Amino acid sequence: MKAHVLITGADSPTAVRLMNAIANDVVVWAAESDAAAPGLTLVPVERRLLVPPGDHAGFVDRVAALCEEHCIDVVIPTHDTELLPMCVERGRLERIGVGVMVGSMQTLLACLDRFEAIRQANGVIGVPDTKIFDGSFRPASEEFPVVVKPRRGGATMGGRVIWSTEDLDNLPRDPQTIAQEFLSGAEYSVDVLTNRHGELIDTVARQRLRVNPGVTITCDIAENDALAQAASAIATAIGLRGAANLRFRYDGNGSPRLLEVNAAVETREMWRMWLDELLGVELVSAADTGDGGEGGSMAAAE
Repeated sequence: MKAHVLITGADSPTAVRLMNAIANDVVVWAAESDAAAPGLTLVPVERRLLVPPGDHAGFVDRVAALCEEHCIDVVIPTHDTELLPMCVERGRLERIGVGVMVGSMQTLLACLDRFEAIRQANGVIGVPDTKIFDGSFRPASEEFPVVVKPRRGGATMGGRVIWSTEDLDNLPRDPQTIAQEFLSGAEYSVDVLTNRHGELIDTVARQRLRVNPGVTITCDIAENDALAQAASAIATAIGLRGAANLRFRYDGNGSPRLLEVNAAVETREMWRMWLDELLGVELVSAADTGDGGEGGSMAAAE
């Protein structure tokens, strides 16, 4: 009998990717705050559910009620606003027999704040020099270029390279923005998975060849022991229980440095392995479906 999985934030790119990844293995339910959200059309009408937005006080109450009503086995929040409430209330859902696919509080703080991610990783592996982009940030000429980007928000949205003091002075200072050392080497995305005890299960590294904007469009799977070791060290440092995506870029000395941590993994294989871990069963392997790990599709239901 297939497990029933509820995906909230069903209109997010992460949710759509996830539904495509697990559609053949489980019974997928989808929830959104907007009844007209296109993501809901990826499941049959009887499995489309409405919930308040993730930052609404009644969000978790509604999700818990729906899980009991529809015998949901695992709930997977995908919007940033849903992650912390579901983490805080994880125990409540587990007491009614529902697994929650969300990281620990320590991990989520790193995922939701790039400056916090760098703080947690500093001293564990190399990190780029990173400062709050407020009025006190005055880099010397030899420190350019620098990358200015938001502290929060997925997939490095809004980042830009600044080449001079003149360009820097044209930007408004904001403590919710960071200025980071520019690294010119190859960029890699590493999905990492641990069990509930924090023990490493697997890593999947991919070189990011083309990005638009912040989202990997083309990539190559990479066998890289240095990245695997770095990912394992970061997983321990951020208290990872489950899966996360780590972004690295190489510096001029050929060493990987951590750029950020994201809650949503990128590879189909990792989503399925994390779900295996929560359900305590092994889903149909990618090899069994004739799919190498990415891709797959979920036809829109009428």
